[in-house]
Amino acid sequence: MRIATYLDAEGKVGDFLGVGSICVYDKLDGSWKQCSSTTLVLDETMSLTEMKRVLGEAVQPIPQCQVFLLRELRGIFRVFLEDWGFHVWKSSGALDWQLEQVAEQELRASEQEPDVLPQPEGDPQSGHYHINLIELMDKGVPQVSREILLPFFDMVPFTRLELVSDHMPRWLPFELDELGLRIESQTPNPKGEGVQIVVAPSCGARSCPKGRRKRNFSCNCGG
Repeated sequence: MRIATYLDAEGKVGDFLGVGSICVYDKLDGSWKQCSSTTLVLDETMSLTEMKRVLGEAVQPIPQCQVFLLRELRGIFRVFLEDWGFHVWKSSGALDWQLEQVAEQELRASEQEPDVLPQPEGDPQSGHYHINLIELMDKGVPQVSREILLPFFDMVPFTRLELVSDHMPRWLPFELDELGLRIESQTPNPKGEGVQIVVAPSCGARSCPKGRRKRNFSCNCGG
């Protein structure tokens, strides 16, 4: 398994801004060895479009690598990496130890069935559900919001889903119409991290499975 990370000028796992290198590690003969290093220069004067282009040019050509280790999981860089298909893990501790821990967690995750992904919790009687993606991420749960939320929208009748995330999932606004949903509110998370988003059925009544496409819903609105 290959694992990529970003090392700053001091050789520590960082968060891309500044001068550093994208380094890729592979486990060879029982120990982790660096197999490639690509210089990366990003600074805050760049636009997000330019940052994404420069970062993409550095990480997308990496062969046989779908895992990335970062110092901090929140922010736009994690979003970019996940869009490119990487599983992103938070850095903690000595680098060799981290690489081994991430490899073990990736192996365990690959052995799990898809239906063990975390799902929103709530009360079926009221139809009110909630999920905190920030807490899941901090616990080391590898997840992408689409993989968690679409099965919920497919299969669970609900009237209100309270979602806490470090950002609005980029795919969600583009899917709302087809899902038969609306964003009821979007406010700063009271705990001070990320945003709190409330999603509800567009008709105001209970959303009904199966089939996430709007034409397949059978809501209790008489429509």
